[in-house]
Amino acid sequence: MLIESAMHDTFKKHGNTKFKLCRINGQYITSEANCIGLVKKELKNAAINESGEDEEMDEDEDEEDESEDNIVNNIEVISKSIVELSRNYCLFFLMEEFHVITKFAKKTVYHIVDTAHVNKVNCVVIGVTPSITISDDIDRRIKSRFLHRQVYTFLPQNVKEVQQIIMYYMALPTNHPENIKCKETVFRCLNDSSVKSILTRSLAKSNVHFYFAWIKSLITTFKGSLSSLEPHHFIQSFEKMDQNDRVCMIKDLTLLEFNVLMSIKHIEENGTTKYNFEDIYSEYIKFITGGAQTTNINQKDVFHDKLIVSFTIDRNIVYKAFDRLIDLKFIKVSSARLTKKYTAGVRLNELHPSEIQNFVVKNKDFFSTEQYRYATE
Repeated sequence: MLIESAMHDTFKKHGNTKFKLCRINGQYITSEANCIGLVKKELKNAAINESGEDEEMDEDEDEEDESEDNIVNNIEVISKSIVELSRNYCLFFLMEEFHVITKFAKKTVYHIVDTAHVNKVNCVVIGVTPSITISDDIDRRIKSRFLHRQVYTFLPQNVKEVQQIIMYYMALPTNHPENIKCKETVFRCLNDSSVKSILTRSLAKSNVHFYFAWIKSLITTFKGSLSSLEPHHFIQSFEKMDQNDRVCMIKDLTLLEFNVLMSIKHIEENGTTKYNFEDIYSEYIKFITGGAQTTNINQKDVFHDKLIVSFTIDRNIVYKAFDRLIDLKFIKVSSARLTKKYTAGVRLNELHPSEIQNFVVKNKDFFSTEQYRYATE
């Protein structure tokens, strides 16, 4: 939303410039064909002209077909649509969870950026990701098309940049009566020698979620006015986060990621030391269906029984949440992960099930009734 807002403000400032936004969220992408379908849908929506009528665009009923020929044909349709649309508009692709999209749909991403490069069209690709290793992880062909382009990273390089981030997160609205006083207080605290010391320590954090989670924890636990903050409040909240920052990041997990983590917690509480994704998926299915087995359940049963309708039983989507927990270092895997996608052994990474449960209990109001019950039962 922040990027979209900035884009709208920028183009509004420039008056008659027109642009179209195609938003692709990696959270919903599990395959190349799946991504192609989403991109075509976004391009079709973008092709609606000012009269409200659809501009000409080829349809394809088999966009979920995983065959190589179908993927190639659909990518050609996408490339053609990009060229056509960019004649009248500046076309933006906003790709959220970019690390996921480039993992499951590298061909689609490459051909989008390649079409823009080869045809020199008015097309911009913006990838948003919390991954700090994205430039190393993406396919080399995609990387070549982004070469010499600007890459913005959330991680600060020095104490001054950390201070700027914290000042931004803790800023009150400009019309707030305590805005100026609060800004002065935060600035004073951040320049305290003891606080500067922990800011230096924070530079060693390799996870982009840490800074947001740290300030979020400080603000939500501090009961007074922000203008009454003292340096020791920053130090205490940091030390609490530093003890096990992954535990504090539980609140930032998606609903699906949370329940996959809880499934792992349940498995380890039962004394199991050797388990893999298949075991976790089975435990997860038992929770969302009230005890059903993975061999005799399908999505319509979850909806029909009115259990937890917002949860999915799609194995690929659940695996993505599992894979995300690995990236966030909640769980660790054996080297066999590279060759055995679903059967590689996993364990909680320097976490004990009791730590997870205690955190959920202490932050009960943050979690839904179902989440709390599952975490503490």
